[in-house]
Amino acid sequence: MAEEEEEKGGSKKKLFMIVGGVAALAAGGFFFMGSGGDEVVAEEMVEPEVVEGEVLDVGTMTIVLADEDPDKLRYVRVGLALVLDETADSSLVAGKVSLVQDAAITVISDMTSAELRGAVGAADARQRLTIAAQEIYPDGEVIRVVLTEMILQ
Repeated sequence: MAEEEEEKGGSKKKLFMIVGGVAALAAGGFFFMGSGGDEVVAEEMVEPEVVEGEVLDVGTMTIVLADEDPDKLRYVRVGLALVLDETADSSLVAGKVSLVQDAAITVISDMTSAELRGAVGAADARQRLTIAAQEIYPDGEVIRVVLTEMILQ
């Protein structure tokens, strides 16, 4: 009699394990095959294409660099422009150009002449300036900053 009860309990456990395994496989298949709603999520994650619009001149500045030698001050003359999104209103963007100039002084005065030399240095300066400008214009008005002039002295 005890053996019969063990067999019934054992077969219930086996049945329970089989049903659980099938349910797990079904859930995994549902996850990997998609539920039909995944396309909506994927579409929401796609960022709209950014189209460059007007280019707004920020001006030219001469900035002292962060070189170590106090007897030889190093300068850079840099010209900047903002590449705007095609939907940006340039008259509204122009109202904050002084903030961009201030950010450029902060970013570039922290760099050395060695850091600014060559294509890699110019690219690094552009990237840093773009980040600073996009913080000033958080609604996406500015796509990137371009260097219109860069002369190291």
